[in-house]
Amino acid sequence: MLEKKSSKYTISDESIEFQNKILFRIVAQKDFNTNSGEKVHAGDIGGWVESEKNLSQEGSCWIFDNAKALDNAQVAGNTILKHNAYASGNAQISGNVIMEGIGSISGSASASGNVLIADYAKVYGNARIESSQNITIICDDAQVYGNAKIDSSQIKGFLQIADDITVKGVCLRRTSEYQQYLHLAEAISMLSREREASPVYKVILEQAGKKGGELIKDIIDGITKEIKNMHPPEMKYIPEWER
Repeated sequence: MLEKKSSKYTISDESIEFQNKILFRIVAQKDFNTNSGEKVHAGDIGGWVESEKNLSQEGSCWIFDNAKALDNAQVAGNTILKHNAYASGNAQISGNVIMEGIGSISGSASASGNVLIADYAKVYGNARIESSQNITIICDDAQVYGNAKIDSSQIKGFLQIADDITVKGVCLRRTSEYQQYLHLAEAISMLSREREASPVYKVILEQAGKKGGELIKDIIDGITKEIKNMHPPEMKYIPEWER
C-alpha cells in the first residue's frame, strides 16, 4: 500500500487583494528547516499564494512574512520568499533562491541555483538568473529584463541589464546621479570644513557642470549647517583628520 504524503502547508481563508488578484494566507502543517536556516513549525503562518500551484508541497521552499506568489508563478526547490518580495506572471523559481525586501520576479523570467534577489530589484521579461559557479546577487534598484542572462555575478545599484546581454562572473554597480554628487560632496567636506579652502573644490565643480555644482553646494551647505547645530558656537569644530 502506498503511503500518502502529508501536506507541507494548507491554504487558509484569510485573504488579501494584490494586483487585482485574491491571495490566501498559507499555514504550515509540519516542521521543517529552510535553506536560510530558519525553522518552520507546524501551525506557523506564512505568506500569500493565489493557489496551491504557486508553492510546491515538496522540498523546503517557503513564503514568509508578507511575501506573495500569484498568477502562474511557481516557487519550488529550497526557494524562500520573505518580507514583501513577490513572484508573478509565469516566473519560475527553484534551487536555493532567496528573495527579500521588495524584490520581484515576473513575466516569464526564471531564477535557479544560489541566487539572492533583494531590496527593490526587479527581474522580468524572459530574463534568466543562474549560478553555475558562485552566488548571483541582484539587489538595490537593479533591473534585469529582456532576454538577459546573469550567471555567477553581482548586479547592484541602479544598473539595468536587458536585451540579449549575458553577464557572467563579474560585479557591476551603477549609482544614481544624485548619489554620485553626494559622494563628491562627502569627499569635498572631508578635505576642509570651509569649502573655499579646498583647491579641489573648483576642479570638481567644473567637472560636475552647473547642475551638479549647484547640487554639491546645497549638500555642503546642509552638511555645514548640521555641523553647526551639533557644536556650540563657542566651540570650534576640528575635523578628525586635522586633530
